[in-house]
Amino acid sequence: MSTALEITDLSVSYDGVRAVRRVSLAAQSGEMVCLIGSNGAGKTSTMGAIMGVVPSTTLSIKLFGEEIGHLKPHQRVQQGLSLVPEGRGILTRMTVLENLQIGSYPARSTPVQVQADIERMFTTFPRLKERAHQLAGTMSGGEQQMLALARALMCHPRVLLLDEPSMGLSPIMVDTIFRVVEQVHKSGVTVLLVEQNAALALDIADRGYVMSSGTITLFGDANALAADQRVKEAYLGE
Repeated sequence: MSTALEITDLSVSYDGVRAVRRVSLAAQSGEMVCLIGSNGAGKTSTMGAIMGVVPSTTLSIKLFGEEIGHLKPHQRVQQGLSLVPEGRGILTRMTVLENLQIGSYPARSTPVQVQADIERMFTTFPRLKERAHQLAGTMSGGEQQMLALARALMCHPRVLLLDEPSMGLSPIMVDTIFRVVEQVHKSGVTVLLVEQNAALALDIADRGYVMSSGTITLFGDANALAADQRVKEAYLGE
């Protein structure tokens, strides 16, 4: 099994304060790997740095063996990396359709390919088809999360970064989103998941990392982490 994503010694600072300290992690091709931890642990900063939207210092960021740490965010997308950011990051004053069209831009798809991909997203998320010409900012939080995920999938990622996809959603909508996430994973896409619901993350992931105060404190098989007493007490409410 090849290594899809490999991060070595990644650090992020804000105004001289180190938020992420020499984090190293990896995801094998086809794996779903979760990153869990309390609020403020540095998870979102780590995801942003991998995508290139947060300034960082790092020894190496490799995507399927190719160094991408020097690339701009849109160039990383072109190489097969895509991010669904915390807070969704949709373009609220544009329609659902326009958001999807913009999502396809970094992949340099042809008009025919873009239209086929939009139809694929509408099949996956029928509610988005119903709201194709509605302004994205007028939709519910769950619908906006669907759009954020669909937009990220428009560029056919090889590695998908998901940052807190269940945040603020109803249990029914969480089930809907994660059914799609599991479908994407089963299709062969490697997934790195940051999720506030640690029990859910560890239940669907192959492996996991635990982050605290900007560093990785535990890592291993997801089932083993879920059974670890330290993880139970700190993140699973046991």
